[in-house]
Amino acid sequence: MEAILVWLIGIVGSAVVTVLINDPLKFLVVRIFGGYAPIARSSPRGIWKGRYDYSTEGVVKVEEHYFAVRQIGKYVVMKTFSKGSAWYRLRGKLDQQNFLTGIWEERTPDGRFYHGAFQLTIHPQGSEMSGRWVGYNRRYIIMGGSWQFKRESLSVGKSEFNKYAPHQGWPQDEAETAGSRAVTSDVVAG
Repeated sequence: MEAILVWLIGIVGSAVVTVLINDPLKFLVVRIFGGYAPIARSSPRGIWKGRYDYSTEGVVKVEEHYFAVRQIGKYVVMKTFSKGSAWYRLRGKLDQQNFLTGIWEERTPDGRFYHGAFQLTIHPQGSEMSGRWVGYNRRYIIMGGSWQFKRESLSVGKSEFNKYAPHQGWPQDEAETAGSRAVTSDVVAG
């Protein structure tokens, strides 16, 4: 009888732990260990140059940033190495190894915080991703645009990073090291 009780407690306990371990914890594991996992040919892991467009006051603008991309299983985290300019983080989930869907976050140099959603297609050769982003601007208008990525390297090490962005800082969680993630009145922008 005691063995059955221990067995039931084990089953219930594992169910509770499974429910509590959700996507945020999985993304933490990817952020910590994703640069060390073996790379599959179709894996998005590496250094990527991202380019997106957005419209402000009727003028279309384009921005480019380098991203360190880490992956474990179907979970992917992408962070910019920018120092002194806007900071970006994308967290997503791979579907069928061809699609990456998730959320993006931006912290501007003046402290504004924006966020939205994205969906990317990973091209068959694995060297490019393209898709769309969507989010709100500071006037609460839903905006969107294209987002393209080109792989620069399969490595995510500091020495490799320095080749592509030598005057920028190594990817950090600036939003996290700044303390809290207070959302300003500017909710989302591109």
